[in-house]
Amino acid sequence: SRDVVSRAETIEINEGNDIDGCVLLDCRHLGTAKIMERLSYIHEISLDLVGVDITKDPVPIRPGVHYQMGGIKTDIDGRCWDPNGAWKGVEGLFAAGETACVSVHGGNRLGANSLLDTVIFGRRSAIGAMDYASQNSHLNFSENDWVNGEKAKLQGFLDNDASGDLVAKLRMDMAVAMDKGLGVYRTEDGMQEALQAVQGMRERFKKVVVQDKGKSFNTNLIFALELGCMLDCAETIAIGGIERKESRGAHSRTDYDKRDDENWMKHILLRQGDGGEVTKEYMPIVVTQWQPEERKY
Repeated sequence: SRDVVSRAETIEINEGNDIDGCVLLDCRHLGTAKIMERLSYIHEISLDLVGVDITKDPVPIRPGVHYQMGGIKTDIDGRCWDPNGAWKGVEGLFAAGETACVSVHGGNRLGANSLLDTVIFGRRSAIGAMDYASQNSHLNFSENDWVNGEKAKLQGFLDNDASGDLVAKLRMDMAVAMDKGLGVYRTEDGMQEALQAVQGMRERFKKVVVQDKGKSFNTNLIFALELGCMLDCAETIAIGGIERKESRGAHSRTDYDKRDDENWMKHILLRQGDGGEVTKEYMPIVVTQWQPEERKY
């Protein structure tokens, strides 16, 4: 599977068997005809991005982020709160897709299982949101206050002077820190360093520079807003990774290299307060039919 290949690549890179931080993928044994028939897109992007013709030369590769298995806690109908009060949430909020976590993947998503998040729970969430909206005609906040607050936030980005970081620079710094500290293999020290770096970037983000000052189709402003959300996600990933003192699925710690069902057979729920502080809660995993077993290949 992909995660096994990613681990193998990372081991080689960490042991110094790399070329500029990458390993080489050699497809030449397949022959030009089969490459163009079965791997034409890979051939195209290799030429476009790194200038390598994979019919003639190996292409440099390394692991990258592909999917986020955590996310906003939801039930099977997309609700981001529990009507019975078993866990806290935001009433009226629905989520689906990769941003949501109904928890169908466990510690490591299987190939094609993202269709569950999109096709199955996407539909259930849409129906749930429609039913909720039809039964609730009043919102529990002042629309003017909310709208004015969002307008002020957007204007704040546009008013920042040129002394701060560009969006692209801050985003790259975040990516480098997260890749180094929370990549394929993790340690306490590495994750702590990444967390401190991300928390520092949250301060830098307050002065991030949006070069496009326009108010129509401003993609630079959109990227800035997305970066703020990414920093939130990065901080929660780091806090959750530090808290989980075991290895489970894609969360692979070299300082806690075994799975610990006795202590960590549970979800970690993180909540960010109005002041930015993050609190932790736990929810037991309910095992019905399939008991967890040792992973073997």
